[in-house]
Amino acid sequence: MFDVLVYLFENYAGPNEAPKDPDELRARLADAGFEGDEIDEALSWLDTLRNAEALSPSWRIPPAGGSVRIFTEEERQVLGTAGQNLVYFLQRHGAIDEALRETLIDRALEFGATPLDPDDFKVLALMVLWQHERELDPLVVDELLRVEDDEDAEPPRLH
Repeated sequence: MFDVLVYLFENYAGPNEAPKDPDELRARLADAGFEGDEIDEALSWLDTLRNAEALSPSWRIPPAGGSVRIFTEEERQVLGTAGQNLVYFLQRHGAIDEALRETLIDRALEFGATPLDPDDFKVLALMVLWQHERELDPLVVDELLRVEDDEDAEPPRLH
């Protein structure tokens, strides 16, 4: 599923919009070499992301000034320290608000890896920001494109 999400981001971010017809998009992904189950999982993940506003509004109570988001045990296990720090970083730099933060955490939990690889979480964050058409500060873009596993590795080319 992750490879499909990366492919979609690399090939349809910006002016290259993905086909609106789900069958056409599935066909293009199959032509690119992805398996049907992998395609279905990725498109389902994206569909839930697009409809995140329809999720339970229980967390949408505005936080009091100076409040801090405390992660649950499950969230800490899935996000790890690097993921938690990235969430705080994105919020501190205005890339996400409280609602988008919760969407990002929800989508990471749905991904299912424990712990989620920090670089994979960065890609998921890019997907969330891309779907919500957020303009990003260059510092935020630099952080999201930085590869942590190998300091000599070039960041992924996402354009």
